[in-house]
Amino acid sequence: MKPSIVVDSQVLALFCDPDSKQHATVAQTVIEHMASGNQLVVPASTWCELLGAAYRTTPHAVTIVDQMVANLAGEVRHIDQQTARLAARQLAKHENLSLANALVLGTAQAIEASRIFTTEQSLTQIDRRAHVLG
Repeated sequence: MKPSIVVDSQVLALFCDPDSKQHATVAQTVIEHMASGNQLVVPASTWCELLGAAYRTTPHAVTIVDQMVANLAGEVRHIDQQTARLAARQLAKHENLSLANALVLGTAQAIEASRIFTTEQSLTQIDRRAHVLG
């Protein structure tokens, strides 16, 4: 099994947006890790966040998000009982943690991911696998 990297919605949004100042750095980092044999795992909650933002813009944006996730992600990971329980533990321990970030952390724990790519600096204080991009 390939080492897995769990990504949050902001990392994917930056990857999708060539006009963003952080796009080049994020894209380069993600592509390098994939080229070295890592699998990108997108939690279903992350995909939902990204799709929600796309639906607020244009149908074309939805198509772009769908294609990007299909091309990049080795897996869109569902939220099962184990993931939900692990996320709930994180919510209980860290009162300022959002549900979205708790689900990213829960997914990373459930699949024993080697890394988490995020834009949230606070996650580095919670999980040593978190690496801030962007």
